Order: sequence, then structure tokens, then C-alpha cells
Amino acid sequence: MQAYGFIQTELGWINIDNGTIPKIGSSMETGVQINSNETFDRIYTYVIYESLKSLYLLNTDDNKLFYVGNVSDKEMLMPNFSQTKIITIAYKGAQLYFGSNQSETKTSNVIQSLSLSSKDKLKEFLNQFSSFSKKIELILIYNIKKNCTKNNYAKIN
Repeated sequence: MQAYGFIQTELGWINIDNGTIPKIGSSMETGVQINSNETFDRIYTYVIYESLKSLYLLNTDDNKLFYVGNVSDKEMLMPNFSQTKIITIAYKGAQLYFGSNQSETKTSNVIQSLSLSSKDKLKEFLNQFSSFSKKIELILIYNIKKNCTKNNYAKIN
């Protein structure tokens, strides 16, 4: 029996689908600061890139300052000078709080205010993304349900 082998020199994925069109994005920082005196049980902040029909969940360490990327590298590849929507959904018990902002990807820090809201108002807001609003709604519901516990659960239908 004959064996074939190779020497592995690098680990990780290689993207063979690079394409011929130049990339229109660059690595940028985006931070969202929550402007609220309230303490929430759960809080989620998302950036919606309309040009990419994409939704990105921001990370946080303290539920006040949200950022892209990770703790050591708070930046990611984003489309240049693209309009984005930043939405924050928070829960205090079963009460829903919501805030939204419009920004450009070049903006590095956004201050987000939250106000008491309802599920219907949130759905109404998401309807503006008609081409992919159902996908956004499903992702939001999945992330919220995934992080709920038996003692800390807001009903989502």
C-alpha cells in the first residue's frame, strides 16, 4: 500500500473566492454608549448594515459600552461611508426598552438613549427593512431567547 502526505505550513482557512472587484470596506472601530440611569436585566445592541443586508450583535463588558470585534481588537471590516442603523433592545423584568440611531460607518462613537416601548413598536421599526426584516426579527428573537433563563424570561411570540 502506498501513502501520500504533505507538510502543513499554515493553519486556518484560505479564502479562494477573492473575486476581481476591489473591496469597498476597511477596518474601523464602532462604539455605542448607552445613555440611561436604568439598570437592565438584559440588553442587546445591534448594528444593521443596510447595504449588506446584515445585522451584527455588538459585544459588551458592562452593559453600558458596546463595541464591535473583541476585547483586545475593537474593530472590524465595514463598508466605507455606509449608512447604518444602531438599535438597542433592553429588558427590565418583562418591560421592553428600545432605542435607535442612524450613523455612518466612519462614526466611531454613538450615544444611544432608550425609552419604554412595546413589541408592536419594535416590529413597526423593523418593517422599514422590508427586504430582510423577517431575518432580522428571527435573529433578534433567537438571541433574546438564547440568553433568557427560567427566572428572567420575557415572553416573545
